[in-house]
Formats: sequence, structure tokens, C-alpha cells
Amino acid sequence: MKQLCRDTKGNIVIEEVPAPSVEKGKVIVKTLYSLISTGTEIRTLNSTKQNYYKTLKSPKSLLRVAKKIAAGNLKSMVTNIKGKLEELVPLGYSCVGTVMEKGSDVQEFSVGDIVACMGPDYAMHAEIIAVPLNLAVKVQASVDKKQAAFVTLGCIAMHAMRNAKVQLGDTVAVVGLGLIGQVLVRLLKLQGAHVIGLDVIPERVVGAKKYGAEKTILIKENQGFAKEIARATENRGCDAVIVCTSGGSQELFEELAMSCRDRARFVLVGSFDVNLPYTVFYRKELEFVISRSTGPGRYDEAFEAKNMQYPRGFVPWTEKRNAEEFLELIATKKLNVADLIAEEYPLDKAKQAYQQLQAKQGYGVLLTYEQENKVTPKRKIELSPAKIEKDILNVAVAGLGMFAKNVQLPNIAQQKGINLRAVYSSSPMQAKNIAKQFKAEYCATDYQELLKDPTIDLIIITSKNNMHAAMAIQAANAKKNVFLEKPMALNEKELKDMIYAINKNNIFFTLGLNRRFSPILQKVKETIRNRSTPLMITYRFNDENKAERAWVDTQEGGGRILHLANHMIDVCAWLVGAEPVTVTAQNLNAKERNMDDSNVAMMTNFEDGSLATMVYTSLGNAFMPRERIEIYVEGKIIVIENFQHAAFYGMNESEIKLPEADKGYSNQLKEIRRKMRGEEAECITLWDAVRSTVFCFRVMDSLKEKKPVRVNHMDYLQ
Repeated sequence: MKQLCRDTKGNIVIEEVPAPSVEKGKVIVKTLYSLISTGTEIRTLNSTKQNYYKTLKSPKSLLRVAKKIAAGNLKSMVTNIKGKLEELVPLGYSCVGTVMEKGSDVQEFSVGDIVACMGPDYAMHAEIIAVPLNLAVKVQASVDKKQAAFVTLGCIAMHAMRNAKVQLGDTVAVVGLGLIGQVLVRLLKLQGAHVIGLDVIPERVVGAKKYGAEKTILIKENQGFAKEIARATENRGCDAVIVCTSGGSQELFEELAMSCRDRARFVLVGSFDVNLPYTVFYRKELEFVISRSTGPGRYDEAFEAKNMQYPRGFVPWTEKRNAEEFLELIATKKLNVADLIAEEYPLDKAKQAYQQLQAKQGYGVLLTYEQENKVTPKRKIELSPAKIEKDILNVAVAGLGMFAKNVQLPNIAQQKGINLRAVYSSSPMQAKNIAKQFKAEYCATDYQELLKDPTIDLIIITSKNNMHAAMAIQAANAKKNVFLEKPMALNEKELKDMIYAINKNNIFFTLGLNRRFSPILQKVKETIRNRSTPLMITYRFNDENKAERAWVDTQEGGGRILHLANHMIDVCAWLVGAEPVTVTAQNLNAKERNMDDSNVAMMTNFEDGSLATMVYTSLGNAFMPRERIEIYVEGKIIVIENFQHAAFYGMNESEIKLPEADKGYSNQLKEIRRKMRGEEAECITLWDAVRSTVFCFRVMDSLKEKKPVRVNHMDYLQ
């Protein structure tokens, strides 16, 4: 399908991308019309390149660079920046279309329904889109579909009016009479308000006068308008001011503040820096409100992506309810926005549409799409022919988050004998961007495309943690070899089901426990190989703060123990060469019996008498090495910091220094390739994977029960 995007230079690009796949809680919509506005989208295009390079030079970005250098991760940062400079970004946030498919749990909509859709991550300028239920609203037969495409703009205007607390008979000044301003004027008129419209463009002032503004003012440079508003209101002043411009000077805000009565509402719509005239605001005790987009629910992932409902008694007007009301007003002919459509262009001529709007001709432009409903979504896009060679390992990467982009995909690109056959993501644009950046032969938005491809030798799963088990089981049942990023599973059932699928289908399976493959740990293992006494090990993970890894604490992440403690136990068990017996865990909030796992100390003993203490903390600082391992054995000490530096005390070797941190990602891939070619190689076995996973489960049991717990991983493999 075709999708409209912009590059980092602000150029319009029409890209061929795979169509989105149907998921639970979503509908697949074939777009009929999508709206381009003069506000957000044009402003984004005009400032894209300048803002991106400005961001790279910002103090916050420079601090992030410093932290990456301190952590030895400069290479991943460079990869990330390179990808950002090359990626295409989807455009659009308001459209209308026909439901083609729906998730298995969707009851609100039926195939064939006309729906209005909103949201910059969903209602894009694309032939086919996937939209969560809370961002789609059914369109009545009596509603003009072209007007329904204004749904997002209507919600923004409606939410601004609600924030202004407009009552019958109030005088309201609307500053900025673009699309949102024009819709707002009409809504305010319906609310029974006296509307004053202000703008710098004469045509917009005329339009506002025609459709509801009782008084209009053409703002001229270096000329105030407060006195004119005072005359229009008989010196009472405005009860509310709603600013819908894309920017504003202190002089503008001062004039507006002077135009208000005492304790009036001053509502700002949009996103830009504001320099308010404090003295006037203070003396009039004005109430300043920023109106956030379409209404309650906006920017809340639980509402927008996961369809959580807000109780009407507490939140009567969510963004979805605003959308429903907007369409109801159009259906009952109380509101008409058809005159705001300046032009219509087919998607293929979108560049001309944006050029017209950048020239400030008209209000809004509709992009039109093929009206034929019988369309078969194509969820796989070929970029280059397949490489079927004898000694080449063809891999596919499923899940294209930050870890895949910054770590695993760059490692694949640098490996000899490994070919990136395919990439999979539920996001069409992300799938295409990554495929182009890392030269995949095709990209897909349907996981089944990978599973049914006979040329793929290994599927590397780097999806969200809560999807690991299900995707690995599907791959195993499709007889596909699997390299799964940790954690292996988030609960006992997932783990048992995966073990069964792996054994039943006799596939090669390995887990992303990469630390033991780091060059420094390989050297350390060799150094202590001939010991005759147990080891004492301390292993500490230092995370700067909890917010940095907030997603890990959600149901999608499964918590920090499952996310990171598996690395710790794998390294310790591998160094010791024996199995863990029991684990005792304690967290900072033990007195409250809080299961917070962001600050935890774990102690485990091994069958050979060795002892390991493992600490994960989110109270640290990024300028200190994130991982530190201390090994005590037979009067000797080895200290490893961030897999970049190792110091040896009481030994012949004094230290090892690497140019940057090497956590073993590349070496693990090399070993996997050797193993799959039938050569002798060291890989994370199913036993290793189960041990690390069960250990994490037992840590959580120990936190809950406040006592040592037996690490019973052997029971799972009998």
C-alpha cells in the first residue's frame, strides 16, 4: 500500500509499505479521505530539519552522548542517530474510511462500517490503517464522509471550548482563524456565545464573520486591538480568550490579556513557547489553561492503544466522546464544515496539496483514495531478490524496537555468512524503514509471512517481553529455529508450553544471554578454569533511575528481575560451572511487603559451595559503570567493569582494556552460525535458558515469602 511520509529534510515522500495486520482491540480501515491541516502538519514540515539538528546539539542530547560514552556504548548511539537521519516519518492524524477487518474481540464495529479515525500514530495518510477502538467512531449514513474526515480538528476545537468553560451569553475571542479556529467559531456559536474572531489573514477573518463571529478584527503589525475589543464588549472585556495560532509574541499576549475581564479564562491551543505578560495576568487574576489536543485520553497509552475506558461520571468528555458529539452535530445539520475544504487531491498528488497549504491558500485539503472496497491487503514488501547460498545463514528479525535497531541488527550487518532475509513489525512504516536501513530482502507486518518462508533458517525474536513466549511457540510449531531475546517467559505456563513446543518439534533454540560471550568474560573463565576451591562472586547492575526503564515495569515488560537478573545468574552459573541450589532475595520495601523489584539484593549458593550475591538497583548514576562483577578465588581478585575493563589482583595479568564495551552480542551470533552449520560451538542451551528463567521466578517467590527458595529448574526438564 502507499503511505505519505516526510524525510528529515522536510520533503514529502510517498512510500510503498506493507499493510498493517489485524490485532485484538483494533480495526483495519481502508481510507476514503484524510485531512491535511494548515497547522500541525505544515509547521512540522517547515521545521523538521532545523529542529532535528537543533535537538542533536541540545544540552539534554549532549548529556545523553556523554552517558553513552561513559557506558562504552558509542557505537550503538551512532547507529541510532544514523537511523534517525535516514528514516521516513508518517504524516496525518484525521481521516475517514471503511472497516475491512476487525480484531477477534471487537464487537463495536462490523466489516463495512464507515468510521472516522483520529490520532497521529493511527489515522495517517495511508491507503490502509490499523486503529484502536477508542480512536475510531462510527459514522452515520446521514453524515458527509468528507466532513467526517475533520474529526480530529473537531475534537481539538471542542476540547478547547470545554477548557474555556464557556456559558450561554459569554463573549469569547478566538485568535487564529485557521482550521481549528474556524471550527471553534461555529461550536461557540452553537454554545450561545458572542464570538470575536482575530487573524492576520483577511480571507480567514471574512470566513469567520460569515459563519458565526459577531465581530472580527484583522490584526495588523504594530497596531493594538484591545481598545477595539473594549468597544465591542462595552468595556466589559472578554469572558474567555482561546489562542489557536502556531506562535505568538509577548505583545500579542499582552493585548489579549488587556482585552479580558478580571478572572477570565485564557486558553492556549497548540504547542509553542509562551512568554506571558505576568503583570497583566496577575492584576486581572487570569486563569491560564493549556488545552491538550483532542481531550482526556490523549497521550494515555492505556486509553488510546489498549482501549481502557474512563468512567463517564468522572470524565464525561473523553476524546472519543468528543468525536461522537462532533459527528452528531454534523448528522443533525447543526454544524457544517464543508466550506473549509479548499481542494481535493488524490494521494499520488499529495506534494501539490502540501505546496498549496504552505503557500497559505485555503484552510484544509483532503487527500482522496481509491473508493473500491474490494482490496486485498499486501503485508509483505520485497526489496531485493533472495540470496540462497550454501554457507549463508538466512535470518529474520521479528520485533523492531530499540534493542533490535541499536544492537542486534547492526551485529547481523557486520557478520560474515549471515544474511538478513526479512524483518517484521506491526508498524508498516517502521518495517520499511528498518528494512531499508539494514538491507533486508523483504519486510512484513504479518508474522506468518516469516513462519511460512522456507528460506529462513533462523528467526530472531526481539519483540516486547510479553510477546516472547507466544511468538517463539508459533515459530517452533512452524519448525523454525529460534534465537529468542530474554526473558524466555513471563510466567510458569508460558515456560512449560515453550519447553513442550521446542522438544516436540526438535528445533534449535537459544536465548539472548550474551554476557558470557564477551571477550573479557571468556578470558576470565579461562583464567580461573584450574581452580580447586569455590568462588565468591558479586554482580551489580546500576541503573540511573526508574523512569529510564519504565516500560519494563508494565505487563509488557514483566518486571526488572525477569528482564535483567537472568543475565546475572547465567554469568555466575557459567563461571562457577555448577547449578544454583537456593536463592534468598530482599528488596528495599520489604517492611511494606511491596513487590517492587527495582532495588533488589539476591544471594544464591551453588552445588560446589560457591556463593554469588547479585544486586540490581535503580538508585545509581549513569557515569558509573552499569555492570560490575567481582570474583574472589584462592587469594586472587578479578574486577570487571561494563565488559570494557578488567583488573586482576594477585595474578600474572594486571588488566584488560577494550576501546568500548563488548557484551558479547557479536560473538554469540558467531557461535550460533557455527552451531547451525554443524560445527562445534558454545551456545545457550535449553537447559541454560530454563535455569535463568526459573531462577527469576524463584527470586520473586523469595521476595514474596521472605525466605530462601529452592531453585528447581531441573524439574522442568525431566
